[in-house]
Amino acid sequence: GLDEQAKEKAKSILEQEKSGKLTREQAKEELTKLGVKMPEKGKHGDMFAGLDEQAKEKAKSILEQKKSGKLTHEQAKEELTKLGV
Repeated sequence: GLDEQAKEKAKSILEQEKSGKLTREQAKEELTKLGVKMPEKGKHGDMFAGLDEQAKEKAKSILEQKKSGKLTHEQAKEELTKLGV
C-alpha cells in the first residue's frame, strides 16, 4: 500500500501524463520510483470502455500495429481518437 503522500504524487504524475507534460514512459518511471506498478493491460481496458465490439477490435488492431512498429505513437493516437478512444 501507498501512503497518502505517495498517492498524491502518483495522481499528480498521472495528471501530467494526461495533459501531455510527461510521456507514458516518463510517467511509468516516476511511478515505479514511488513503488507504483502501472497496470499494462488494465489501462487499455479502461480506454475501451464504452466502445462497441467492432471499435474495440479496431482499437486493439491499432495498438498491435503500434507495438510492432507499423504505426508511430502519433499515428496510433490519431486513429484511436477517430474511434473515440
